[in-house]
This record gives sequence, structure tokens and C-alpha cells, in this order.
Amino acid sequence: MNLAILAGDIALLLARQTMLEKLDPPTRAKVLMALLGLIILGFGMMLLAWLGARFARRYRQGPAKPASSRQAPAANEDAWWKEPVSPDLTTPDPPDGEN
Repeated sequence: MNLAILAGDIALLLARQTMLEKLDPPTRAKVLMALLGLIILGFGMMLLAWLGARFARRYRQGPAKPASSRQAPAANEDAWWKEPVSPDLTTPDPPDGEN
């Protein structure tokens, strides 16, 4: 008896149609095209968000600089502290009378 019920349930599942299969062909085509349009719109929105984030990141960082200026910092007015205060003591003074 259980085998007969199971076979009947399987037959009902195989005979069952989805909502999309119940629609007539023109309506089914409209539904599928609407779903395809939503998918394409979603990808377009993701692309727009990605490009917007890229633009915002570049805008935040400022204009691009050449590689040579990024490697060596430009000399500025605050570089005076790097210069020695006293004269170079490693070279001996010439003896008196040779000048």
C-alpha cells in the first residue's frame, strides 16, 4: 500500500508544472525578458558603483605625481636642521704661513 501511495506522489510531482510553464508563450517571453532586464540592470548598477568608488578614491588622493618626485622629497625651507652647525672638523687646518 505504501508503494502505491509513493508511486502516486511521484506521478503527481512529475505532472506538476511550474508557474512559468503554465503561462502562454508570449507572456512567458515577456516575463523572461523582464527578468533578464533586471539582471542586466543589476550588473550596470554594480559597474556604476565600482566606477564611482574608483573616481572618489582618485579624487581623494589628489593629482598623480611622477615617480621621480615620489622617490626623493623636494627640498624645503625646514631642511636647515640637517646641515652641520659647526665647520667640518675632519679636515685639518693648513699650517700658518702657507696661505
